[in-house]
Amino acid sequence: MTDRPPPALPDLSVSARLSGAALVATLVVALMLTVRDDAGIAFSLGDTDDALRLVNMRDLLHGRGWYDVLITRLQPPMGTWIHWSRLIDGGLALTDRLFRLTGANPAQAELMTRAAWPLFWIFPAVLATLLSARELAGSWAKEQGLASVAVLAASIAVVVDLVLYVQFHPGRVDHHDVQIALCLLALAGCGSRGPGLRGAIMGGVAIGLGLAIGLEALIFEAVFAAGMAVRFLLDGREARRTTAFALALAITTALAFVAQTPPSRWGVVACDALALNLLAGTIVGGLALALAARLTGGRPLGWRIGGLALAGAASLAVYLALDPHCLKGPFADVNPAIRPFWLDHVNEVKSWPALFKSSRNDAIRSAVFSGMGIAGWAAIAGLDRRRLRDPAWIFTGVALALGVLAAWSAIRMDSYVEWFAIPPLGVLAAELGRRIPRYGWLSGALVAAVLCPVVLTGLLIITPGIKVVPRPAKPGAVAAPADHCFDAAPFAPLAAAKPGLVVSEIDLGPFVLAQTSSSAMSAPYHRMSWGILKAHTALQADADAGAEARLRDLKTDYVLECRAHARHADRDDMGRNSLQRRLDRGDPPAWLEPLTAPDAPLVLYRLRPPSGVAAATP
Repeated sequence: MTDRPPPALPDLSVSARLSGAALVATLVVALMLTVRDDAGIAFSLGDTDDALRLVNMRDLLHGRGWYDVLITRLQPPMGTWIHWSRLIDGGLALTDRLFRLTGANPAQAELMTRAAWPLFWIFPAVLATLLSARELAGSWAKEQGLASVAVLAASIAVVVDLVLYVQFHPGRVDHHDVQIALCLLALAGCGSRGPGLRGAIMGGVAIGLGLAIGLEALIFEAVFAAGMAVRFLLDGREARRTTAFALALAITTALAFVAQTPPSRWGVVACDALALNLLAGTIVGGLALALAARLTGGRPLGWRIGGLALAGAASLAVYLALDPHCLKGPFADVNPAIRPFWLDHVNEVKSWPALFKSSRNDAIRSAVFSGMGIAGWAAIAGLDRRRLRDPAWIFTGVALALGVLAAWSAIRMDSYVEWFAIPPLGVLAAELGRRIPRYGWLSGALVAAVLCPVVLTGLLIITPGIKVVPRPAKPGAVAAPADHCFDAAPFAPLAAAKPGLVVSEIDLGPFVLAQTSSSAMSAPYHRMSWGILKAHTALQADADAGAEARLRDLKTDYVLECRAHARHADRDDMGRNSLQRRLDRGDPPAWLEPLTAPDAPLVLYRLRPPSGVAAATP
C-alpha cells in the first residue's frame, strides 16, 4: 500500500447504486454456490421439506387445482391438510413453466428450477441488508461518506460469509429462504427514516407476505409491527408513516389469505399458519392502528397512548376469542404422543446447548455471529451516541436480542441472527476505517474483511482446546453405514413396483411421494399425527406377534427400511424384537418378502399374502 489515497468511492447510499451493489454481490454469491452445490442436486432432492415441496409443485403442473391442497398420498385414506403456503408452490410452478419455454424438457426444467429458485431470493435478502446498513450509518453522517463505506463493508461481508446462505443453496426449494428475505425487508422498512413512505409500505407488505408464507419469523414480525406503533407513540409526526405501514400490512395479509386459502377453509382457525384467527387479528390491528394514527397524530401523548392501547387490545381480543389455545404457540395443537419419539429430536428445533453437545463447531459459529453482531451494535452507538435515538439502531438491537433468545431454544432461528449481525458490523467497519484516514474508504473495506464473522469462527475452531476432537470408538463398536437413504437411486425398486401404501420411519415419507407413485403412512409434519402414530405403533410392535396385524389393518403393501438410521431416536422406545429393530438387524419376519438386496441403502419389503405365510411355515 502507498500513501496515495484510493480513488473516490461512488455514493453507495443512493438507492440505485445500493441496488447495483446488492445485485453484484448476489451474482458473485450465486456463482460460488452454483459451483459448490449445483452438481449434487441431480442425485438428491435435498431434505424432507424440499422433497414434499416438489410434490406440491408437480401436482400443480399436472393440473391439480390451486385450492386443492389436501395431500391424499399422506396417511391415506384421510390425507393431510398441510400448513404450508400455496404461494411458494405457485412460484416454483411458474419458474418451472418459464424454463420449459426455453425448450427444456420437464426433467430439465425441474432441475433448473431447483437450482435457480433459492438463488433468486439472495437478492432481496442482500438488498435489505445493505439498506439496513445504510440506515444504521445515519443520515447525519452522509457528508463524511460513512453510509457509502458501510454499504461497501456490508457487501464484502455478505460475499465472504457464505454461512449466511445455508437456506439459499441450489436445491433448497423450501420456504426458509423466502421467510428470511421477507423478514430482512421488514426490518429494513420498519427501521427506515425520512419523509418518504416507501420504507413503511415495504415493511407492512413484507410482514403480511411473511405471515402468509409461514409463522417461523412471527416473533420478529410481531415486534417490528409493535415497534412501528411505538415510533408513533413517541413522535406524533410519525402518523403518516404509521398509517401507511398499518394499511399495507392489513391489505397484504388479506390478499395473501384469499389467494392461498381454499374458500371452504376460510372459517378454519389454526395456530400454525395464517388462518381466520390470525387474519382477523392482523386486519383489526392494522386498521385500528391506522385509525389511531389518523385521529391522534396531532394530539398530546395521552391521546396516542389511549388510541394505541385500544388498537392493541382489539387485535389481541379478536385473535384470542377465535382460538385462545394459540397462546401456547404454533405447536399448540400438536399431539403430545408424537413428541417423545419425533418432534423433540428434530434438529432444527434443538436448543443451542443441545447443538453444542452434538456439534460444537456449529455451535461456535452460531455464538460468533451472535456475539459479534451484538458487540458491533453496541460499539457503533458508543462511537456515535446519536444512534441511541435512531429507529434503525433500536430495531436492529431488538432483532438481535430476540434472535439470540429464539436460537437458544430452536437453532433454526440462528439463520436470522447471522443476517441481523451484518449491518452493524458493516457500520462498525466504516467507523473504524474512518479513524485510519490515510487510506480513505479502503481502510473500511479492509476492516470489514477482518470483521467478517467467518474469519473469527475459523480461528476459534482451529484453536487448540476448542477444536472438536472425535471421541475414540468404543472397543467392538461397529461404525454406522454410510447414509444414502435420501438419495434418488435407492428408491428405484419402489418406483418400479406396483404403487401401494408404504410404512417406514418418519423421514422417508416425503421421498416416497417424490420419488415414486406410492403413498406414505407417515412423514415429518405435525398435522398428520394419526399416520405418524399408526406407523410408529406398527413398527414398534413385536415382529412375531402384533406387527403384521397392525400393518394389514392399515392396508400396507410395503415396508421400507434404512439400516443407516438404526441409531436414530425414533427407535429409542422400541424393544429388541420390535419390527423396526428386527429390520435394522437385517432379520425380517417370514411374512415380509425382500424385494432388494439386504445390503442395499434402502431395503424394500412386500407383505406376503396371508396364505403365503401359512404355506411357508413348517
